[in-house]
Amino acid sequence: MELPFHPRRTALQAYRRKYIPKPDDLVIGIIKQKTGEQYKVDIRAPFEATLDSTAFERATKRHKPNLQVGHVVYAFVQSAHKDYETTLVCTSVDVHKDWTSGEGYLGQLQGGYCLDLDFIAHADCLLGDECFVLEQLGAVVKYEVAVGRNGRIWVKTERPKETLLVLSAIKTALTKALTLEQTQAAINIFVERLT
Repeated sequence: MELPFHPRRTALQAYRRKYIPKPDDLVIGIIKQKTGEQYKVDIRAPFEATLDSTAFERATKRHKPNLQVGHVVYAFVQSAHKDYETTLVCTSVDVHKDWTSGEGYLGQLQGGYCLDLDFIAHADCLLGDECFVLEQLGAVVKYEVAVGRNGRIWVKTERPKETLLVLSAIKTALTKALTLEQTQAAINIFVERLT
């Protein structure tokens, strides 16, 4: 009998608080500075990453997003090196939706709320195909979620109260060594708070 995926049942990993960028990782970044045609982005790494203003699907020099300091983006790590800045892109080989359509999953994440996990390895638990916590929450609350390998989560629901409760449930499930039954009980408590 195969158990459902659960964050506490993963292989032992080194827990670190800083993200070490690797090419092709999906990350959630926060715009820290705009310099000419580039943005400086905080991805929880030792150095800020750069995101070109035309590194979005079908963006040109005249037709490009106008991101501001504090905006949140979901991006791929294009290149990473320990001695150079990390480069991000908001384009994908499998999704070709214009950045203005809002149908692509990369680019600016509007609305919602971001949470930095205590340990980077916790994000890997949520990235599995079958995440028990996300499945259980999805059964009772409609939400959008983006998880970055850099230990940052973005959640958006219809109401701010639901967003905060979903984030609290995720954080509780990841930071405490709970069994599947205890995790289900904790989620039930959060659901009761919603009503």
